Amino acid sequence: CYGLARVVLGFYPGFIVGYIQLFEFIIYASSAMIYCSQVICEISNISKYYQPIFWVIFYGIALFFSIKNGKTMWTFINFLGVTSVLLIVIYCFGSLGWVNISRFGPFDDDKVHHVWFNGGMSEFLSSLASG
Repeated sequence: CYGLARVVLGFYPGFIVGYIQLFEFIIYASSAMIYCSQVICEISNISKYYQPIFWVIFYGIALFFSIKNGKTMWTFINFLGVTSVLLIVIYCFGSLGWVNISRFGPFDDDKVHHVWFNGGMSEFLSSLASG
């Protein structure tokens, strides 16, 4: 995102976009760490006041693997990504037995609203900035 903004908009707007993107990454990582420590404390019946200890442990492990051997860290991250996608696929295919489109599908009994977008799909696609 930073490179595209720098090339298209110039150096200063590109810097601003990159700076905001840095905030995005920091906020995402910190909120994920807070959530993980909350889950661990909740599951193991540990007081919430010990959450910062888990933050230090997790960040220390991540820092160690990224400094010591980046290949191990990226292998682990790829493993987590594949596992996450696999769990979603298993959930989707596993719940197919309970799918009832005629009962829970949108606009089944509604004869007035038979389109999902104002003007239909062609109007929706023409409003996209694709050309």
